Amino acid sequence: MDGVFLCGPGEMIDAVSGTLQTMGVERDRIRFERFTPSGEAPAPRKASKAAREAVQEGVAVEVVVDGVRRSFSMQDADGTVLDAAHKAGIELPYSCAGGMCCTCRCRVVEGQSEMAVNFSLEPWEVEAGFTLACQTRPTAKKLVLDFDAA
Repeated sequence: MDGVFLCGPGEMIDAVSGTLQTMGVERDRIRFERFTPSGEAPAPRKASKAAREAVQEGVAVEVVVDGVRRSFSMQDADGTVLDAAHKAGIELPYSCAGGMCCTCRCRVVEGQSEMAVNFSLEPWEVEAGFTLACQTRPTAKKLVLDFDAA
């Protein structure tokens, strides 16, 4: 089996994923898209001190989408990269804007950032530098995100 893709409410995904694993399907072969979080969803984290300080004078954000590099400024510590891009008239890939669908997955290639919440990235993806644009806040004066990264 190459893999399994589950899509639906969080509790269903957790139950089916657990059953598949007891049947011998390796965890890294199970991919999913949650429509809702499982159980009680954690509240999104408030912007950190680093995020608030970074946007005081504006953060230079660059995004690479389909090989095209676009730039915009971000000045709202409570907003996200997705919000700032839309305000600048730049369309980024997204679907749920709640950290569940992973449509806005991108890799941080320069700078630092934090996520308000993450329901869809696997730990290895976060360790590899991936983030969700709909939940990402810069914590440095420059942030470059690559939506084409695999």
